Amino acid sequence: MISREFSGQAPAPNRGAETITIVSEKHLFRTLGGVETSDWLEARNSESDGCDLQSVSFVLRHPEVMLCDLSNVASPLSYCSSELINDVFDQLLLVADQGFEQDGVRRILGDGLHPEIALSGPTKPGLSALRHSILDPIFSRLNAKDFLANSKRNSRGIDKNVPLIAASSAVQRLYRDFCAFYGQFISPAYWRKNTALNLRTIYEPHDVWSQIAELGDNKLFVVSAGLSLGFGYSNSTGDNRLFFTEVHRQNDPCLLHKTANFSQIYPEPKQGSWVLLDKAYTGGSIQLAAARLREQVGENAKITTVALFPKSLEAVKQSDYIVYAGRLFEVRPILHLLTQEAWHKQLLFMQAS
Repeated sequence: MISREFSGQAPAPNRGAETITIVSEKHLFRTLGGVETSDWLEARNSESDGCDLQSVSFVLRHPEVMLCDLSNVASPLSYCSSELINDVFDQLLLVADQGFEQDGVRRILGDGLHPEIALSGPTKPGLSALRHSILDPIFSRLNAKDFLANSKRNSRGIDKNVPLIAASSAVQRLYRDFCAFYGQFISPAYWRKNTALNLRTIYEPHDVWSQIAELGDNKLFVVSAGLSLGFGYSNSTGDNRLFFTEVHRQNDPCLLHKTANFSQIYPEPKQGSWVLLDKAYTGGSIQLAAARLREQVGENAKITTVALFPKSLEAVKQSDYIVYAGRLFEVRPILHLLTQEAWHKQLLFMQAS
C-alpha cells in the first residue's frame, strides 16, 4: 500500500504538478519524493524524464441526454411556435423536478443554467429510452399543424444531422486538410477514437449562417464543437475562410489521446476582420480564444464574438452577438430588456433585429 503526504513545497517550476512525499509501507516505510498531477501530458513528460508511474485513478463522467434546450431547440419542436415551445418546456420542467426512479439518473443543474433541461445517468441506452418515454407522449398530443410555424431554414434551432459525406466537396477537402494538421497532436494509437479526427455529422443549413457571414471576413471556431459548427456554416454559406483553435477550460474528453496541446490557430491567421464563434456556458472559452487571436493578429484587429446557444445570462453579456433559438441577436441593444430570472424565456419570444 502506498500512502502520500503532501510536503507543502511549491509546485515544481514549469510543471503544474504538486511535489509530494511517497511512503511505501510494505518496503520498510521507504520514503522518496514524487509529483502528483491530473494532467496527462504532464505525467507522460515526467515518465520521459525517468519517473515511474506509482498509481492511477479515473474520473468518468456519466452520459447525458437533452430533453429540451431553449437556446437551440431540437426538431420537431423547433418548427413550432414560441408559445408552444414554451408550454412544452414548462411541462418538461415539472417532469424533471419530480425526479426519477432509475438509479443514478438525475437532472443536470447549474448556476443560472435556465435554458436546458438535461439528464445524466449510468448508461446511454437507458437515458435514451427514458427520454423517449418522456417526450413521445407530449409530442403525440400535438397536431401536425403545430409543427408548421417555422420552416427548416428559420426553425428555432439548428440540428447537427447532416452527414459529413453529404457535405460539399470543398468542406470535405477542408476537413481532410484539418485532420492532416491536427493528427500530429494525437497519438497514432488513438486516431480511430479521437472525435475530432472522426467527425461524422455537421450542423444543417439555416438562415443565421448567412447572417453571420456578413459580420466579418474570417471565422474562427473552437475545437471540438467548432468542427461540426464551422463545417456546417461553410456547407450552408460556401464561405471557406475557416480557422480553428483549441481551448479547454475544463474536462477535455480526449486528454489521453494527446501527444501535445494544440495551442495555436490553424491555418495561419490572415488580415481582415474576424468573427469568433463557440458554444457558450459562461463565455470564458470565447474570451480565451479571443486573447489568443489578438496575440497573433494585433490589438487593433476587429474581432466580433458570437456566443452560440448561450446557457447563461453571463455568456450573453460577454458576447457581441448571440444565436439563441434559431435567431441572431446583437447583444447591446437588447441587454437592458433581459432579467436574471426570465432571460431564457424573454429571448425565445423576442424578435431578432
